[in-house]
Amino acid sequence: MVFYRFPRRKNGFSLYFMAGLFMLLLMVSACDQCKDEIDGPPPPPPLQLDYMEVEERQGEGLLYLYGNFGDSTAQATVWINDLAITGELVVESIVYWQPNLIKCIIPPAGIKDGAGKVYVANKGSKSNVRTLNQWKGQIVFHRPDQGTIERSIWMDVYLRADADPHKNIPYLFTPQSGFASSSKLRYSIGGQGSSSYSSSCQVTMTASLTSDIGVILPSFPFTDRASEDVYFQSVLAFTNRRFGVTYIDVFKKDVSTLDMVVETCGATSGYSLPHNLYGLPYELQQFNLEFEPNSKVIKAGQIVQKVSTEVGLQWDNGNVPTYDCFVSWNRMEPEY
Repeated sequence: MVFYRFPRRKNGFSLYFMAGLFMLLLMVSACDQCKDEIDGPPPPPPLQLDYMEVEERQGEGLLYLYGNFGDSTAQATVWINDLAITGELVVESIVYWQPNLIKCIIPPAGIKDGAGKVYVANKGSKSNVRTLNQWKGQIVFHRPDQGTIERSIWMDVYLRADADPHKNIPYLFTPQSGFASSSKLRYSIGGQGSSSYSSSCQVTMTASLTSDIGVILPSFPFTDRASEDVYFQSVLAFTNRRFGVTYIDVFKKDVSTLDMVVETCGATSGYSLPHNLYGLPYELQQFNLEFEPNSKVIKAGQIVQKVSTEVGLQWDNGNVPTYDCFVSWNRMEPEY
């Protein structure tokens, strides 16, 4: 190779140096351009489903998904088992999509697509899979009284929650659900009791409740229902791997008839009036459904409260008898 030697200028600065510097600049510029073409813009963060919560609604549920989902597009879907939930459907649809929060309507509990494996898909990418767990069980409320007077309530409930461990979600709004919309309440009321005492003469008091049974479906959303003739509602909060039942309200107007007869000093008097089915006393409205360690099984439990007669019956010494009023529930295996 032959090098041509440029003449040196008077100041001694060689054109060799100028030519080399120029070539170096060209090489650096070309290298940077190649790097930009190879790397391109940084890729978007991967889709991530961190946690799910459920707000129960009449006949269905609203599922809240927290994580990183990207902007909504025509290709954005939520998958529950093998059901794709998109914004195109009326019954099962996405009603809200933001990069960190999705709200979508899901079918009722108790059917295949009301719970199970959930993930988010967007523009060909898929998030991790989480499980919307579901349990079916029964919560029993029993309230005895004097004699055979009693009322019993069987709450056949569905529960839905994401029971897997998750990081704390720093969102301000998280829904508080009730028992699932497929839940129902069955009740039984009736019986007879009596008591007597002596004053100047013998006094006997007898109370009878007409027997009745029936079914009440849950009411959604949770509101003040003092003006309604019948309702069954609850509030649940799923935290720290347990369901906190903070309020159960049951009411049915004129479900039975109370007949009261009093015999005193040879005279008999009585009255009859409609009798309502009332819910749980306040002390039994708050309890926790705990999980077994390292499993998603809800443990059996019971809470008991001493209560007195509710129809005014009392013994000869004036003391009001007390009875064990309780709420209990059996073990519940997860269905998902």
